[in-house]
Amino acid sequence: MVVTYTFEARAPMLRRGPRCRALREDLSPEALEAMSEEWDDATFSAACNAGDLDRAWQVLSDWGEDLLCDHDPEAVPRSAPWTPSVPPIRRTGKQPERSAGLRALLKLLSRIDVCVARPFDAPLWNRITKSLANVRRLVPELPHITMADEATVARVEALVQVYFDQEREAAKKVWKRVTCISLSASRAYVKGKADQILEWEKTEAEERAPTSGRHPAVEVDKQAQLRKRKWNTQCSDSAPCPDVAGILSQIPRPPPTDVTFRITPGSLRASLRSMRHKSCGPDGWSAAALLQLPAKWWHCATVLWGCVLDQSQVPEAWVRGRTALLWKPAGGTRPISILPFIWRSGAKILNRQLSSWTASWRCHFDSGGVAGTSIDTALQQLSRELQAGAQMAVQQDV
Repeated sequence: MVVTYTFEARAPMLRRGPRCRALREDLSPEALEAMSEEWDDATFSAACNAGDLDRAWQVLSDWGEDLLCDHDPEAVPRSAPWTPSVPPIRRTGKQPERSAGLRALLKLLSRIDVCVARPFDAPLWNRITKSLANVRRLVPELPHITMADEATVARVEALVQVYFDQEREAAKKVWKRVTCISLSASRAYVKGKADQILEWEKTEAEERAPTSGRHPAVEVDKQAQLRKRKWNTQCSDSAPCPDVAGILSQIPRPPPTDVTFRITPGSLRASLRSMRHKSCGPDGWSAAALLQLPAKWWHCATVLWGCVLDQSQVPEAWVRGRTALLWKPAGGTRPISILPFIWRSGAKILNRQLSSWTASWRCHFDSGGVAGTSIDTALQQLSRELQAGAQMAVQQDV
């Protein structure tokens, strides 16, 4: 019996989100409160008054990052939209020994990069000009350099790549020649590979093996197309069709109920505090990080929530979710979307304040999506009915 394994070489690589600014660990609540007093909220207030809630949240989120995070010009702001991308391939393994010429080129390239960013640094440029004679002695192909600019960096980088390729090819030829003429070198290479395989087997390789034949990146693409077809409605407008409208017209309506929504900084923080062990949304704002923000930030967040309620408009970043696909035993997937904490904490308050309205139409056995109920409530009801002698249960999604 022969066992064969196949792998789809054209399968896409796994994707990931952008890099965000790292949180600082040396900030105290007192320091954050003092820093917040210096912030001018004129831009935020103008965006709220103009009804531009997307801009208002961008300003508020960026200010939160400035308070809590280190400076990183290459990081993507948490308020910016993004799509998953394939990470760059990182070369692993031991770097070959570099020649004196390549080392000199790398050092020169590093100095020129710094000089481009610091054109006013005259002592640095003097060190570069003094080192050119020694670098040209080791690398005769070095072009004439009269100034530090992007064109000079590009020429030196091209020369560095040429030397890298030459030395890599030379190292391969030396290794092949040594293994061909030296039996001990060949034996040491084979023995080293065998030791690596044995070590890999000792680390419980079977636990690292995939439990199914599904390639994650391939399945993400398939499920994305399937979910887009299901979620994109084919209706021309938001009004229900006549058949559905006829059915809905026969359903008794609950009595009118006056509901007043009120969100305060304290209630918003308390709502978020109950979610501090939950996963964050695609914006990367964790509950622990948001809870560190000063009182002025939470006051502005409450003002923004007030604009959401008054204008019946939600910032686009709040409804942008990160979807996890859970495989069902019978096949297919169940999508679980995780939205940002700033939306979930406020929506939890609104759900709780709707309790007087939901009490006018809900039954005692309704659970899920209603304040005070959860999956635990449904399981407790099933357990109680089974103990009472019930032999059948019916579940209905509303």
